[in-house]
Amino acid sequence: MILILLNTGDKSGQWLQQQLLLKGMDVFAVTPDEIITNKSFIFKMVDRQYSSKMELQNGVVIENEKIDGIINRVTYLPHLFQKTFIQTDADYVYQEWYAIYVSWLYSLRQKIFFNKPTTSGLAGEQYSLQEWILLAAKAGFNLFTYQRSHIAGQSFEIESDSLTESCAIVCFWQKCFVPDYLSKRIPNEIKVAALQLQELTKIEMIGIQIALTKKGWQFNGATPLPDLITIGNKIIPSIVERISMRPLLTSS
Repeated sequence: MILILLNTGDKSGQWLQQQLLLKGMDVFAVTPDEIITNKSFIFKMVDRQYSSKMELQNGVVIENEKIDGIINRVTYLPHLFQKTFIQTDADYVYQEWYAIYVSWLYSLRQKIFFNKPTTSGLAGEQYSLQEWILLAAKAGFNLFTYQRSHIAGQSFEIESDSLTESCAIVCFWQKCFVPDYLSKRIPNEIKVAALQLQELTKIEMIGIQIALTKKGWQFNGATPLPDLITIGNKIIPSIVERISMRPLLTSS
């Protein structure tokens, strides 16, 4: 079974599940809400070997040994305990469940195709806006003028008539994917910079927002949770190929 971990409302994750099901794969999508509100959850380590078995409220059973691989798109855990506990207890229960979830995810780390959790993020490094900008500059992107104020917060400074359009591109497995309607308009140097940014972040799949201005295409943000729907089916063969390598990936 291929497990897709996704937050509630993640339309790209749901779309990806449907595309992989159409390819004949055994794919199941589950949210952290469903994991946290499970019927039962057994998680243990014996002789440095993890094992787990959980039963969800809908009766689905998920066992470590039966998971062939994981696509990880969970970037946060929902706070589901505020209605059943007082605030101090709710915060404590949340922290406990966060620790359990991270431990469970870590036990399956070798089976995660993308994106692996880190100490700063559940689906890859959690970079601040300033860090993204510094990495984008290092990767070779042109940047908007950026200003930070302790009063107003942080923002990109963009002239109202300078930005004509924007789009998101996706980098995955040393390939850059752009929407079809822009495939002939995105310069090769932007794709090279995007791949370099992915290499610098060490995140297996990222989405990069770029914007067209009078100065050309410029970096406008990035995320480990890219919009796959706008890219379309052309990314699916690469994902399927990566999944087909699971014996190699899970033995590493």
